[in-house]
Amino acid sequence: MKFSNQFVVKAVLLATLIGSAPMIQAQTYPNKPVRFIVAFTAGSGTDVIARAIGDVMSSNLGHPLLLKIDLVQVARSPHPK
Repeated sequence: MKFSNQFVVKAVLLATLIGSAPMIQAQTYPNKPVRFIVAFTAGSGTDVIARAIGDVMSSNLGHPLLLKIDLVQVARSPHPK
């Protein structure tokens, strides 16, 4: 009996996925504090809103959320293309 290459590849991938299923486990996310960087000065409207959002996110995640005001880091971050 002759099998096509595509069938053999699919069969191998399926066997690999089935074999590795017990090893795949859900990880807790986040496993470290989340950094929330604000690109505007302290006390501005954006800062106030970021702090309010940060409080809600922190309580929902059950993890601390570090709010950081850092204009330099935002300026140096890679821009989306």
